[in-house]
Amino acid sequence: SFEGLDDFLNEILHVSLRKG
Repeated sequence: SFEGLDDFLNEILHVSLRKG
């Protein structure tokens, strides 16, 4: 498993919400 993957996905979600 990748460490920090959850943080990576969370960051993408936040960016998507900001752009949305």
